[in-house]
Amino acid sequence: MAYDPADLKLPAWLLGLLDRVVRMHLPLTPRWRLGFTRPGIIFVAGLSGIWAAAFYSGNNLLYLCGAMLLSLMLAALLQGANLLRRLPMPVLPVLQAGETRVLHQTIPLPTPVVCSGVVAVTCAVGGELLHLSARCHGHELRWDARLRPDRRGLFVAREMLLSSAAPLGLFVLGCRRSVAIEVLVLPVPVAWLQADGSGDEAGGFSGDEWHDLRAYVAGDSPSRIHWRRAQGEPLSWAVKRFSAADERQVKARLRVDLRLPPGMQVSAFEQLIGQVWFWVKQHGGECDIPGSGQPAELIIGEDYFDLADAAQYQLALRTIAGATPAQQPPAGSDGLLLSLVEAD
Repeated sequence: MAYDPADLKLPAWLLGLLDRVVRMHLPLTPRWRLGFTRPGIIFVAGLSGIWAAAFYSGNNLLYLCGAMLLSLMLAALLQGANLLRRLPMPVLPVLQAGETRVLHQTIPLPTPVVCSGVVAVTCAVGGELLHLSARCHGHELRWDARLRPDRRGLFVAREMLLSSAAPLGLFVLGCRRSVAIEVLVLPVPVAWLQADGSGDEAGGFSGDEWHDLRAYVAGDSPSRIHWRRAQGEPLSWAVKRFSAADERQVKARLRVDLRLPPGMQVSAFEQLIGQVWFWVKQHGGECDIPGSGQPAELIIGEDYFDLADAAQYQLALRTIAGATPAQQPPAGSDGLLLSLVEAD
């Protein structure tokens, strides 16, 4: 007998009836639901026929066969419930709005799982649904997902919906688990610098008078701008280039003004935060490799962060993801200022 009823050449009306039954889920408790697969419906129908024949005939062999199949069904349900209850939750990576992040995470299990199988996991994050898949086998658990959030924020998933047809594929057991998984979603980076501010030399200078100069980059200290090359547009300015040792000691600094002028759209504030994230990526490295860039300092509102420090870098990412308009101007006075408020 084929395992899938679709291979039995059943009439279309019967297959449609099976599909309607498959879409049904019976509530067992407020957090647990039970559904059927096509093979599960055939299995339950056959088991019911065996028990009906056993009660009608009193044949001990039919009783034994029915009890054995019933014990297999109950054992499968218990193992599936145990798998959903004890499934370790994943550690989600730092995400970026509008960018697809492929997750492949393997977690060693201290004790082998009772049954192997695939668990589908769904969680609500910031009004969006994230879908993950967990594959359990022996001492290993593998999480797979394609995550693509649409907006930035610092979210916390409070509840997850888990469902699995393991281990026999007869029933779909689902449960809701209370969790506390933090999801960090950074904004879409908005490019705004003409250069990366790394202090690279720019060609085009000739003669002894210009041998120690380089092209101006947004954020350079005004005291380093050569007075004879400070005319016209900033792109034509030149900056004094120090020795390599002194150059490494100079830290880039960005001050972010979180004030939103009255009447300005919130989209302008989101673009501002995207510019901040672009600058951090240029100077502080990637979100998975904190402190991999050049030394830099970030001031968001009244909060100060040294991007060379891994702990402060992570705090800076959390601040960027959860940034909201403020009332006070940014702290400090030196460094490049990024603001929506027009200068007086």
